[in-house]
Amino acid sequence: RISVASSFFSSKPIAMGYDGEFMFSGCICCYQAWNLKEITPGCYGAGEELCCKGEQCCALDGDMSLKNPLPVGMVTEDKMICKLGLFCCACGLKVPEVCCNGTGKCLCCKNACSLPFSDTVKEPVCAICTFRIMPAPMGLGLPVSGGAPPAAEMAR
Repeated sequence: RISVASSFFSSKPIAMGYDGEFMFSGCICCYQAWNLKEITPGCYGAGEELCCKGEQCCALDGDMSLKNPLPVGMVTEDKMICKLGLFCCACGLKVPEVCCNGTGKCLCCKNACSLPFSDTVKEPVCAICTFRIMPAPMGLGLPVSGGAPPAAEMAR
């Protein structure tokens, strides 16, 4: 017989034992995840919602960090109507291309959203308090991306 628990639910360990990122909360086109193995000193993010686009960087290291500040003043950029920048943040107006698309990270927390779906969020997601419901397989403390359910052997 095939065990429902072994074929439907994942056998991965709970969140604290999982080696990498796991989804804490998710609803259709957005999610929040934690990665206790990769902690960012500070925070950074970028995103757009309809005609508004913004980015911020208060991290201590990396491409989006205070070591690599954003331009200051009125910034000229393709596809932007106007953009105002300060060394740690920038906001601008643009002709809408997406409903929403963005990512952000602060310490061990990460968030992402995308509608329509893109590389940021590739498919519908759903999770409640680290229990991932979508994409399959379901389970506790699983990463954002899905995959095939674990193989189950049939006992005779």
